[in-house]
Amino acid sequence: MSKTDGVGGLTDLQETALEVREPIAVVRFNRPQALNATTPRMHAEFVRIFTAIGNDPSVRVAILTGTGDKAFCVGSDIKRFTTLDSIAGGLAEPQGPEQNRYLEIAVIEGLGKPVIAAVNGHCLGGGMEIAMACDFMIASDRATFGLPEAKLGLFPSNGTQRLARLIGRNRALELIMTAAIIPAAEADRIGLVNRVVPHAELMAETERVARTIAAQGPVALRVTKESIIRGLEMHMQDASREDEYRHAILCTTEDRLEGVQAFKEKRPPRFKGR
Repeated sequence: MSKTDGVGGLTDLQETALEVREPIAVVRFNRPQALNATTPRMHAEFVRIFTAIGNDPSVRVAILTGTGDKAFCVGSDIKRFTTLDSIAGGLAEPQGPEQNRYLEIAVIEGLGKPVIAAVNGHCLGGGMEIAMACDFMIASDRATFGLPEAKLGLFPSNGTQRLARLIGRNRALELIMTAAIIPAAEADRIGLVNRVVPHAELMAETERVARTIAAQGPVALRVTKESIIRGLEMHMQDASREDEYRHAILCTTEDRLEGVQAFKEKRPPRFKGR
């Protein structure tokens, strides 16, 4: 892998930020003056960042959060949309495929590495859609959540299916149809987030969880993520059959041999991701 393929090649970021604390990469929405609202450039930068993370073996887990204390991300920068043409253009992002918000979410969700959303404030609209594409969320007690697109005569095109799978059909319909914005405690109660922590402890707790995950076998983590995401779209028997195949493949990896040997020797495993 060349240096430009991994996270070290990302030197021109403007609306996002990246900090590597091996084996963790902390990725940030970085427009705090606009509550981290998204733009075409931000979408493009996220595609580049998460593609680089996927290609960089030194990074095993990613954390996604927002710069500042007020917002994770409040979705698209509505101030850019002043006419019907600008709204249509903003949704299609015609400037290039990397700037398409659908591609951004697909890259995050399809990444062969765990991605944790550390929700540090308002998580609304497209911001919540991006958070739901992560593997799970840990929230600050100051966080709020909502998909209020109906107030704009729109609907959360990246959020309906994911939200229904996370919290169930009826709760998803109510949350979207009422355009409600709920506090972190309610998001925890309905299963939208994995846990809520005091605001000052959010990043420390998320990094603690990330380091615990990073200590596990990278190939096993990739296969687990693939299994669960694909399995939700499949019949149980078909999904189980695929898992039998995945298990057989894992049994042939160097990581599996190292894990067993480390267990026998009562030492931490030194996984290589192969």
